[in-house]
Amino acid sequence: VAGRVINTTDALYKIDLADIIYFQGNGNYTDIHVKSRPKPILSTVTLNQYEAEVGLVSQAFFRTHKSFLVNLTEVSHIKKSALAREVVLKNGVHVKLSRLRAKAFTEAFLA
Repeated sequence: VAGRVINTTDALYKIDLADIIYFQGNGNYTDIHVKSRPKPILSTVTLNQYEAEVGLVSQAFFRTHKSFLVNLTEVSHIKKSALAREVVLKNGVHVKLSRLRAKAFTEAFLA
């Protein structure tokens, strides 16, 4: 998969989409969680912009919640409880799954 150029306040990174675990919205910034890095990269681009860009080149990412864009290949399972649903990633991180997006996400995950 093509590399994406990630712009930060102090550097430019070129990262393959397959190496991105998930994007997390952080106001006008986005934390990009990458397999090879212990800390996320703080990008100066919004989550909405990443969703639009990534959607043009890959079907592997899904917006689970207003704050999260997840790589479907990094999903372990969906955790269901009476109060909420969460997406559990292979690295053990729990990501929110909105009620409105749960059905579409489940279908994409199982496809």
